[in-house]
Amino acid sequence: MRQRKSEESISIWVGRWLIKKGYVLASCIGRAHSESGLVLSDSIGLLMPHQENSESQERPFRSCGVRRNPKRRRFVGVIWFNNRARGANSKEWVFEVYGKEYFELFQVLGRKLWSTFCVSVEVRLVKGHPEAEVFLSDFDLLLKDKTISEEGVF
Repeated sequence: MRQRKSEESISIWVGRWLIKKGYVLASCIGRAHSESGLVLSDSIGLLMPHQENSESQERPFRSCGVRRNPKRRRFVGVIWFNNRARGANSKEWVFEVYGKEYFELFQVLGRKLWSTFCVSVEVRLVKGHPEAEVFLSDFDLLLKDKTISEEGVF
C-alpha cells in the first residue's frame, strides 16, 4: 500500500485511486465531480459512466446554442468513511449500493478497497434500483417561483 501524505484526506486519496481505476466520482447526493473537485469529505459517491454508443450520451446542441438537458448517469452508490448513523469509521467503511445489478461488482470493489487500504469495507444493498445523477441546475428548481431578498428566501 502506498503511503498517503498525512495532510491528505482519506476521501481525496481514495478518490484519486478510484479515478485511476476508471470510476466516475460524485458527491453523496449524486452530483458528479472530477479529481480537481476532490475535497475533504466523509463520503464518495459513484456514477456509472455513459456508454459510448447509447442513449445516455448528451443530446445534441440546439441550433440556437442552448444545450438540452443531458441524459443523467446512474448514481449507484456511496462509500462512507465516517458516518456514525451508518456505522462507518476509520476502521470500517460502509459501501451503500443502489441497484441489485451492481451489488456483485461492488462487492469485488469492496475487497479491492480492503486489500489496498487495509480497512474493512461492508458492502450493503440499500436500494433495489440506482438513482439519477444530480445536476447543479436541479437546485435552481428549488428556488423557482421564490423571491430572494436580503432576509433570505420567501
